[in-house]
Amino acid sequence: MSIRFLFIAIILISGSILRVDDLKAQCNPGELAENCISQLDTNFHFLKSYELDGLNGEKEMIEHSYVLTRSTDYLINLCSDAETEMDVAIEIFDSNRKSVASSKTDSLLNSSLEFDCRVTGIYYLQYTFIDSQSHCGASAIGFKSD
Repeated sequence: MSIRFLFIAIILISGSILRVDDLKAQCNPGELAENCISQLDTNFHFLKSYELDGLNGEKEMIEHSYVLTRSTDYLINLCSDAETEMDVAIEIFDSNRKSVASSKTDSLLNSSLEFDCRVTGIYYLQYTFIDSQSHCGASAIGFKSD
């Protein structure tokens, strides 16, 4: 076997392994989370960020649980790599799975949500990609006490 033949074979095999899907831009939720944190209102103290990687559409919804405290205002910023409109929404559910707040109003997706927690407990933060091409985003949570 000549080196030239081996070189050509490697190129052909490599080319057949790559698919068009693999050439899509990779989700970088860490960078988006940093951007989200920097956009928090200065009246709020940074608490936590979440990286939202929908695995190129395999996940339409990502959920996290978090303990929120009574008499505390929370601000949740949403960041997405969508080039035009916001394509991720958050809905907050209490410990009984009752919806208590959402960043979606009618057909509008807001890029932030302010939530006044009235009862200390476990809350479920449900992030949903809506008509998303990238399924990639992040959120940053800030708080201020009354």
